[in-house]
Amino acid sequence: TTFVVSAGALALPAVSTSVSINFMCFLVFETCVGIYFPAMGMLKSQLVPEEVRATVYNIFRVPLNLIVLAVLLNKLSQFVAFCICATMLALAALALLNLSRMRAKGDSVRSGKDKDLGLNPSSL
Repeated sequence: TTFVVSAGALALPAVSTSVSINFMCFLVFETCVGIYFPAMGMLKSQLVPEEVRATVYNIFRVPLNLIVLAVLLNKLSQFVAFCICATMLALAALALLNLSRMRAKGDSVRSGKDKDLGLNPSSL
């Protein structure tokens, strides 16, 4: 739900010119960010084995940094920038929904020596 709320909070300023509405959306988004970090920290500690945690986190930082560079190096309008951010948050919400459905069905996201994730330390 945090991703969905934050996606909505970023989608509304794309079409709104009201400063007060945009400010309220900013406050909602920042609240979602405050909820996100502790929740994701706990989830990542459950899903990513400690012996490969640093490697996995660094691998995921590469696409994040490429997205940041692409946004900063292009002169995007406010509308396009907010739409891109809202879309990526909506995709993250769908991915998290898929993960929670897998866990609710009892499918192991991480079993044995992490063969489901392909995260054996020797393979990295």
